[in-house]
Order: sequence, then structure tokens, then C-alpha cells
Amino acid sequence: MLRRPRLLTACLSLALAPSLAGCGSGTPDTSIPPLTPEPGLSLGGASRDSPPGDQTPSRSTRAPGFAARVALQRFLRAAAAGNPRACVYVALAYEKTLFGRPGCRAWMGQAGRHLTAAERATMRGVRVPTATAGTSASEFTVQFTDLRWNGAPPKPGGILRTEFVLRKIGTRWLLAA
Repeated sequence: MLRRPRLLTACLSLALAPSLAGCGSGTPDTSIPPLTPEPGLSLGGASRDSPPGDQTPSRSTRAPGFAARVALQRFLRAAAAGNPRACVYVALAYEKTLFGRPGCRAWMGQAGRHLTAAERATMRGVRVPTATAGTSASEFTVQFTDLRWNGAPPKPGGILRTEFVLRKIGTRWLLAA
């Protein structure tokens, strides 16, 4: 009977020994790599203080249109996947215009019927590099021709409008009519 507790103790001590002793310097590396934007996604432009050719965006140059561009990019990518979460980026009034009676969630459930496989594949990697300021600080416009696609761009139509208008409603950026 005494052998089993000793065997259990021996097994536990062998299993925990490497984690208790540590490896190498004795302190684990808990650092994480720095956050970087998606390759090819323009975050604004160079600041006035930066040297020519430097594309490091300052906070002031990227802040106004960046959130609107991200909202449009997330909408298009989620729509390509048929994910109903894309609907959180659509204003209620625009939802009726864009999707008709059944609404956004019903359309997303049948995205495969509305978009070809090639369109969905292209939309999954879409990038929104620029946005034009609208009449107020809470409105931006993105032209279809300004979008960057992985592969051949799809033809405008349906949810792929020739012009996307994004408005800040509350704290969120939404597609608006």
C-alpha cells in the first residue's frame, strides 16, 4: 500500500520539475510582438514633421477616416463570408434600401445565392485605403474604384455600391443612404 502514494509523488515531482526549475535564464519570455497594421492598408499619410517618403501616420492624420474605413472593410469581409455580424455596420434606414423586406440577416444567410464564389473570395481580402471627408466630421465617402481587391475586382451591384457613405451614429460608424 505504501508504494502507490510514493509512486504518485514521484510521478508528480517528475512532471512538475521542468516547470519549477525553469529553462535557460530562469524567466520566461512574456513579451509580445508590436501591433502592426494589415500590410498595404494606408492609415493616413505622413505627418508634417516626418521626413519626405516616411509613411508613418501620426495620430491626427489617421484618426478621422480610419474608423470609418475599418467599418466598411469589416462589413464587406463579413458579407463575403455570409456572416450576419456584418449587419451591425448597416444603419436601419439603409438596411431597408439595401436588402429589402427580409432584411440584412436574411440576406446574409443566403449570401451564396447573391454573390458568386469568385466575388466572395475577392471580397474576403478587400482593403479600404482611402476615404473622402463628407459635409461633416462624422461622414466619410468611399468610392468603389478606391477599394483594393485580392484579384480581379467584382462588378458593382447589389451590396457592392459605386459609392459607400459612412456616418458616425452614436459611437459607431455605419453604412448610410
